[in-house]
Amino acid sequence: MRAVINVEGALALLMLLCSIGRFAAKRTGLSYDENSQRREWLLLLLVIPAALFWTLSIPLVSDDFVSISAALRFTPAKIAGLFTIPESNHFFRPLGYISFAFDALWAGRSPALWHLAALLIHFANCILLYFVARQTGLTRFAAAAALVIFGIHGSRPEAVTWIAGRFDLLATLFVLATLALFMRGRYLVALATAGLALISKESAYVLPVLLLLITDRPQWRRVAPFAALTSAVFLYRWHVVSGIGGYQTAANTAEILDFSLLRTANALLLRLWATLFFPINWSEGSQWWLWIALVLGVAGYAVVTLRGGQRRALAFLLFTFVAAIPVQHLLLIGVDLEKSRILYLPSVGFALFLAAALETLREPKWRVSAAFAVIAFQAACLEHNLIVWSGVAQVARTACDSVAASLADNSRTVTVLDLPSVLHGVYFLHDQGMPYCLELGHGIEARRVRDDNADLILRWDPRTEKIVP
Repeated sequence: MRAVINVEGALALLMLLCSIGRFAAKRTGLSYDENSQRREWLLLLLVIPAALFWTLSIPLVSDDFVSISAALRFTPAKIAGLFTIPESNHFFRPLGYISFAFDALWAGRSPALWHLAALLIHFANCILLYFVARQTGLTRFAAAAALVIFGIHGSRPEAVTWIAGRFDLLATLFVLATLALFMRGRYLVALATAGLALISKESAYVLPVLLLLITDRPQWRRVAPFAALTSAVFLYRWHVVSGIGGYQTAANTAEILDFSLLRTANALLLRLWATLFFPINWSEGSQWWLWIALVLGVAGYAVVTLRGGQRRALAFLLFTFVAAIPVQHLLLIGVDLEKSRILYLPSVGFALFLAAALETLREPKWRVSAAFAVIAFQAACLEHNLIVWSGVAQVARTACDSVAASLADNSRTVTVLDLPSVLHGVYFLHDQGMPYCLELGHGIEARRVRDDNADLILRWDPRTEKIVP
């Protein structure tokens, strides 16, 4: 499986190098009337809901239960604490928790409504990306292609279907809103949305650099207030979490400070592009239609990188690279695509890059065929990965139901041994997942799940993927 990643990374890097070699090409004029293509790009927009709406039926997993349970208990009195007391002493994301609390008012305990809330934010991001693409000068067709590629990118299950991935959705929402407002000259409102992005997730701290890259000429003076705001929020966050924070190593130090040149080079030069170009969860068997789509995708990428290219596409590639820097220490994404949610913001630049390259294809047949091939491949990757996610979520629900059945009609406590944190790249029920699954889905108090001294001991059987005595 590691060989698969290496092949994907090498092929992605080769295509990038071929594309970069064409950046000196002048922008070519379109050989068709843009208005005549309106139906074409409107039809493209239907692909996103068609690909994602069935995820409303997918059960919850892992931290979903923890996030929803906390949201149901949230009160307005806790809002101030979100800005002064860090989450687990490592993170500062107050807007995400406020968003959860707001959704709890109307979504309640319904998994379908919680999934719908995430989808609505994702759809809003797709629309904002379209406006950003248009403001950079891309045609309607190219902007619509960027919208669809971003909307159905194969890495979406973890960012959109996992309720706990809300932070990436929100940060990207306000980053895109800031980019759109900035390019329209609405600087004060853009500063406000920038502030919201910065308190959504740490990935938004690259926003000032993205503002410089998204315009034709860097506007240093106008970007300066955004840089000042970002610095101020970063320093305040440093004060709140007593350091840089973030995920911790086994030695209880920040992972982001555990720097390795070889690992970082591998992450930013190979794994990043391998996952963006080929977002396939290889941990489970692939369907025949995925292989056909893979051939189509490679052909589409070949047309885009060998026949298209313009200077502006370089800025979009840099956008992707810069957006990935804050999470470079997490970028060694494996064959199961775990942690692929962190590519949600970088994939904005990737979608714009492909759209800009598509736009410069001289002949309509090449342009439309390449766009269809790339979109078909990404849609196939998404559906394959969602099938894996749905399957694991069903296993999680069955496991939770079986533990609930053992605790029904009595007051016994239970210990569940060997529950995996991740199953086939999907976050499962380890740690707090099982207790809050029992509480949220079955009304069984979470405290009845103990680490030791329990009345009943169960364990996870990895062979059958079931809970057994």
